Amino acid sequence: MGTFLSIAELYVGESGHKRRRDQVITTLSEVVAKDTRFEAVDNPADADRTIYIGPADRWIVVADTFASNRDIAQMLSEKFATSALSTEVADSDVAFYMLYENGNLIDEYNSRPGIYDEEPEERYEELRGKPELWEHLLLPDFTTDDLRKVWDSRPLFAEDIVWQTAKMIGGKPFDHEPNACIEQCAQLYFRYTGQRPHEQKAEGPPKFELSSYGMPEVMSVGETMLLHVSANNQGDASKGLSIVVLGSLVDQGCVQAVKARISHCDTNQEYQFESLTTQIDEREAQIRRILLPDFEIQVGRPRENLTQEEYHLFGMTDFRTKLHEAVSINLSVEAIKPGSGELYVVFIPFANPESGQAVYHTEMEISSTPRKPLKYAERGEHFESALMRALRDMESDRQFFVMAIFSEPAEVVNEDVASLIVKWHEAVGGDHPLMASISSERPSLPDERAVLPEELAQLILNAASLSDRWKIDPDFTDTDQEFGPPIGSDHAGYSFYRRTFSAEKKTAPHLILWVDTRTIDDKLLERLRELIIVWMDDFARKGWLLQAYCTAWRDAPWMIESTPYELACDIHGQVTTTIDWCSRFLRIVSERIWLGADLLERIPDRDLLKNIASVTELGDAARTELNLGSTLNQLEEALENILPTGEDWAEVKNQLLSDHSIMRRFMKRQ
Repeated sequence: MGTFLSIAELYVGESGHKRRRDQVITTLSEVVAKDTRFEAVDNPADADRTIYIGPADRWIVVADTFASNRDIAQMLSEKFATSALSTEVADSDVAFYMLYENGNLIDEYNSRPGIYDEEPEERYEELRGKPELWEHLLLPDFTTDDLRKVWDSRPLFAEDIVWQTAKMIGGKPFDHEPNACIEQCAQLYFRYTGQRPHEQKAEGPPKFELSSYGMPEVMSVGETMLLHVSANNQGDASKGLSIVVLGSLVDQGCVQAVKARISHCDTNQEYQFESLTTQIDEREAQIRRILLPDFEIQVGRPRENLTQEEYHLFGMTDFRTKLHEAVSINLSVEAIKPGSGELYVVFIPFANPESGQAVYHTEMEISSTPRKPLKYAERGEHFESALMRALRDMESDRQFFVMAIFSEPAEVVNEDVASLIVKWHEAVGGDHPLMASISSERPSLPDERAVLPEELAQLILNAASLSDRWKIDPDFTDTDQEFGPPIGSDHAGYSFYRRTFSAEKKTAPHLILWVDTRTIDDKLLERLRELIIVWMDDFARKGWLLQAYCTAWRDAPWMIESTPYELACDIHGQVTTTIDWCSRFLRIVSERIWLGADLLERIPDRDLLKNIASVTELGDAARTELNLGSTLNQLEEALENILPTGEDWAEVKNQLLSDHSIMRRFMKRQ
């Protein structure tokens, strides 16, 4: 999670700091006193709203937990006939400034206009800011050119712009230790005197309104999934509730609602569905129903129209109250046979069945049961849906990719990998930008952002030398970034990974190259397969590969630590990227695999492998390609000795974490 910041800053200058701070405190107290919704209190435990006023200095910082700090900046600027700033940071993505002079807005700055699609492109130039309007605010050692350089920079964290700007104008927008910063502030406390929106009670008959839901688009035959739907009562309390599940998927016998766990306020109970045949729109329909004549529906609250300020004050409280009062249903639905259609979940209060019901509708596909790996983990109902998603991901061919895992350290393979990335981009179509991801050797430290080691920085420099053609931001070469910025692309991309978990368990460099098969034709796809064979064969002959794969899934596993194949086998990352692990176990089983020397030695029956796949020797390594007519099930049987189980993973992980020296170093890095 990134940094969020919203403050007002009043310019005081070089003298009169304490006097002006006292005036600010008095002014803010008087302004809030005119708002009949609030009254001042002394005890912070009684407060709904707090205003923080920073120490007396060249700038006085004000932060209000209720009102817009932009409005406060404008009001203070007008009141004291001077400069004031509204300073904001949103999730470390973007920094905002609004500069007021005598209450008038004279300049705006947005470090990344359009990132949230809030600003039209014609305003982008205007939102770069006008440093010349800030000249009277700068300290003697800085110029407007220095300010422009900071504003035009693209640091990984947007708050860096705020820190650098603060140094130039003598401000202190916030501290690295928030608690210490708050202790230096004067604090004004106010209680909301009106009726809180989340405490209002509704009137009239019960009436449900959907509040949240989570339904998959696809299920597989044999899968049982928990589907969540909830609804809020917008009317008075009543008694009696009916839950009905119906739709073409139920009529066709594709799905069956088995049971439901219903939660409401302090109740939480499981019920079984009954099957019925009924008439709907003059046709016979199958439904599943739960009748609860004694179910107590609690009084709801009317739909409130909160102002932006009230939302900030009560929004989370209101959300939690709604969550508590909602009738929430976790449906246990079983997929019976392939098909596609609609599914409806209906909440019906007995006291107002016609106009009080809430209906959730979704369209869903029931696919055939996907292939399960040889070491598939049977984990029960609560884990089954996640495992099935992983299996379905492997049966899609949306993204074609190669994943290469190297036995040599990054500094050995860098030059070849950088060259390969360039060739990959040229092969998939140089007019398209790539999605780029480069991961650091060093994990982040508590007080120090990670930097790219020299060898990975050189890789980025090599690759980004074609930045104009690749449409990659030149700032991608900065060596103070842990990750290269994402370059949006639905077409193709690459990921290069090398991060050390510990000195004892070195991580193997990982490279992934991928392309979306929907953006290329079959001829180019075949050409890419041929190129990958040439490239990976070369790495294998040099003795650089531990293992490599070439296949197509729904998404390339660019997150590196956990592939869908591993997740289906109850293997969840951490140790899976180490050289030790990749020398013992395969991370993927696919139609084309490159096996390094260590893995080849662990296969006891090479003849069994050769019966189902062509094996091309590449020095001490080999490339295996599944024969036409052979199956991945047969290939797994031949490679069983190098296929990991969830128990293998747990044993290695626990052994690593039981080494206290490693554990201490790992925890220190978090």
